[in-house]
Amino acid sequence: MFRVGTWSALGRAQADEAAWKELHGTWIAEQAQRDGTSAGDAVGYHLTFTGSRFEIRSQDGKSLYAGTIRLNPGAEPAAIDFEHTEGTFKNRM
Repeated sequence: MFRVGTWSALGRAQADEAAWKELHGTWIAEQAQRDGTSAGDAVGYHLTFTGSRFEIRSQDGKSLYAGTIRLNPGAEPAAIDFEHTEGTFKNRM
């Protein structure tokens, strides 16, 4: 995506690369919400980003969701699209 007056092509590429680097690694849920209400069952889930892939594992290590992601750091707010194609809950939202 190229936004005239907001990003140069090079600037946008650098912003995208920085966003990927910030996400890389494993994140552990300390709080969770589902449809606007507390989802305590998801606290402790591990979300791992590796390249353009993600995986969500339960507290006991079971793979719940896995697949690919697309980032749009230029959106307001920044956006991540997940495509769930693997894991226990594949293709569910």
